[in-house]
Amino acid sequence: MEILTKLNSLNHKLIKKNIKKDELNDWLSKPEIIINSETITLSIDQRLIIEIYKKWIGYLNPDFDKMKIGLQPSEDRNRWKKNNLLIGFNESEFNSNEDKFDILFDHRFAIYKKMSKNFPICIFPFTRGVGKIWKMWKMLIEARHGINYSQLLGIYETLECALTNILIIDERIFESFNYKKNIAKNDVYLAYYWFLQNVVSINLTKENGNFIFDVYEINHPIKLDQLPKIQKVNNLDGILPEHFKNKLHFLIIHRSIIHSSKMGGLEGFQEFLEKLPQEYKPWYVVITSGIGHPSEKEMPPNSKFIHLSELAKIITKELDKFLLVKTITALKEK
Repeated sequence: MEILTKLNSLNHKLIKKNIKKDELNDWLSKPEIIINSETITLSIDQRLIIEIYKKWIGYLNPDFDKMKIGLQPSEDRNRWKKNNLLIGFNESEFNSNEDKFDILFDHRFAIYKKMSKNFPICIFPFTRGVGKIWKMWKMLIEARHGINYSQLLGIYETLECALTNILIIDERIFESFNYKKNIAKNDVYLAYYWFLQNVVSINLTKENGNFIFDVYEINHPIKLDQLPKIQKVNNLDGILPEHFKNKLHFLIIHRSIIHSSKMGGLEGFQEFLEKLPQEYKPWYVVITSGIGHPSEKEMPPNSKFIHLSELAKIITKELDKFLLVKTITALKEK
């Protein structure tokens, strides 16, 4: 039953990346997997799940297998490296000029505050004993002794979470990004917290027939407790992280923005999408609303739906990118 449950949750990923028959036969006949000369023994269903994750993550970002995940603190006396993928180190060992991590688990923002360049694609801030990020860090730290299936799955879940880029267009979510929360023992504005994990929120208006975006001005290095400024722009160039280019995976947009004078319905929404620069056209569209699932005729083709209360809870209370990614990737088209 485990394999059926897992494969069902990953079904859209399986469809998106066709799996060749000879690949499948190879997975079924050789459940072992080799990572940088280390052999990890898996059951057949575990091998299938890992390979499907790899296919999906490779779709999100083809360079995923070259990425390095930094784990700080290391819970070891010295810096350690596992399979050129996981690197454990302590705050005193960090070198801002030389260290380059693609993904960083950062205890209480200690490393981010020291950075002047080489900023990671994604930063997961955490404090010990609290939340999903800490649990994932704890699991990956143990991989220095040898990687088992749970840790290997954790690595790929981390890659999926970190590399999934999300843009939210909703007035209430946008306003909530201006709230300050105590996160990992720091007072942090939500706009910054989510930006570091590749979730960006903007507001949209229309003036003289042109779309106008309200956006938070965010550039590294960020002063986490400093009120973010809002600016008005007429395009997305320069306001989204560089790695969003050609990789805007999910656009979450409120139903009322589409079905109002801002866009004027589905035709206006299609016009909006067509006016976006090619590199910022979304791969998937998710509709949100606080009054329930819109009718079929109100939904853009191939779009999905998440209730605004569920989205807002994840964004403002749960503060959990892992949960956000799991939730939106599991949504079904209706």
